[in-house]
Amino acid sequence: LSADPGSLVPVCIAIINIYDQYGAEEHEDPVRTYGFSILPVPSTHRRFVSLVPENVKKRTGYNGRISREDGPSFLHSYRIFYEVFQFRKLGIASFQDFLTRHEARLPMFYGYILTDGVSMNFVFARIPPPSRIELYAPDFNNSRDIIGRRMNTIGLDPGRRDIITTASGIGDATYATRQVSTIEYQAISGAAKRSQYLEIQKATTFITNDDGAVSTMENLKSTLPTLKTASTDEMRQSIQTHLSYLNHASTFYGIDQSRRRFKAYQGTQRTIATTANIVLNGGKKFDRNRRNKEQTKRNRKHRRNKTKKRRRNATRRQELIKAQYYAVAGQISQLRQQMDLVDGAIMALEQVNAFDTSGFLEGMRNQRISMDETHQQQVIEEQRLQYNYLFELGGSTIKGRKKDRHGSNHTTTTTVPLVAFGAGMMGTDQSHIHGYPVGSTNIIRRHLLERQRRALCVVAHTNEYLTSQICHVCETRMPNTVLDCREVYALKSCDHCAKIVNRDKNAASNMYRIMESGLAGLGRPLSLSRS
Repeated sequence: LSADPGSLVPVCIAIINIYDQYGAEEHEDPVRTYGFSILPVPSTHRRFVSLVPENVKKRTGYNGRISREDGPSFLHSYRIFYEVFQFRKLGIASFQDFLTRHEARLPMFYGYILTDGVSMNFVFARIPPPSRIELYAPDFNNSRDIIGRRMNTIGLDPGRRDIITTASGIGDATYATRQVSTIEYQAISGAAKRSQYLEIQKATTFITNDDGAVSTMENLKSTLPTLKTASTDEMRQSIQTHLSYLNHASTFYGIDQSRRRFKAYQGTQRTIATTANIVLNGGKKFDRNRRNKEQTKRNRKHRRNKTKKRRRNATRRQELIKAQYYAVAGQISQLRQQMDLVDGAIMALEQVNAFDTSGFLEGMRNQRISMDETHQQQVIEEQRLQYNYLFELGGSTIKGRKKDRHGSNHTTTTTVPLVAFGAGMMGTDQSHIHGYPVGSTNIIRRHLLERQRRALCVVAHTNEYLTSQICHVCETRMPNTVLDCREVYALKSCDHCAKIVNRDKNAASNMYRIMESGLAGLGRPLSLSRS
């Protein structure tokens, strides 16, 4: 189709004719058909124009003088781009580095920039991608002695309703569990708010038609004839109608819409990175210190008052520790002065070397030893008070009994997250489920693999066989929970444990169990094996 689209136009017309005939007839149980347009449908958004060395100075308003670069003409073009834009922010330190990045197999600037007046796209030459190493759970069998405590195991179950569900433990013990639902995933990117704002703008933007009638942009777009047809007359009428309203559409999708598109791109990047942070260390969602307190809705006033009370108590403890620290520091200073005097007296008595002063000299030496012991104790006390003060100063205001259940409690800077990533969603980007996005889990997986290449985590793909159906505590098979004579797919009921568990969280805990069992050299648990 890409090589010779014209040869397939008759086939596309025949398919659309069948769709048109089927849609004109009445059926008891109609099948939904997905039409398409034969002709390309141009966008009404602002176009991207290219910035070349001939027009980049005029379009950017650069008034500096650029000296002519000796050598081929492309060197002078690169010099213009390098002087106009700050490539240092892209990691290019000098013009020589600008020209020799390919020698270090780094992306090379292509000499091509696109802009729509809001954002700018710097085009870099594509280099061969690094080999992506995909590890699997059996690769870590019997490696506990090698890994030791350098890695922190996390079980991850991907899904559609919940993009990711993680667990860092099993059983009834206290461990962190984290989830990012589809709604949260879209809320982080801001796509829902932008879509809502766009619909409001369509409903409140009024346009005067050629016949003098006034209608909203929403009504106009809903009444435009479709281009998804094979009828020549309908297609011609549709094109004429679209051209008659082209000015209104171009005005509506102006500079403001370009800004929203750029924010949508930023939101997509932010969503992927935030979700990966939630997987690895709890991220902003599970960190109360980084959470936006103004956006919390439940028990806001009560929580704020209790937080203020804990902060007041923390401030009082800080002041008390500070006063004790200054008192001990003053005692150490006085003791050091006395030690200096005693050292001077001992040195003077040793120089006299008289027989009648030997007893007095021995007493001075014993006093010096006692002062040394006191000094060491006071220094230890000073260090303890200093540590306590810094701990109180940088400590969290979370209650002590809640810290064990905190999302990022077990994450330290000395351990690398070992993510047991469920492989059930791999290769399912084309499987559509109504109401849920497609491909989000694989996007997160690729981002984690990119972080693995930078030695920030390790991803071990894990077979999901029976992980959501076997109880992670008693290892018995669980049926779906029945509520009001209806089975609930998202919940499982364990008769042996007498409790109802979340299907995804149970699967994540089983992922954790599979990885820990493999690290210990026991292989995959028998309850989760096919044999």
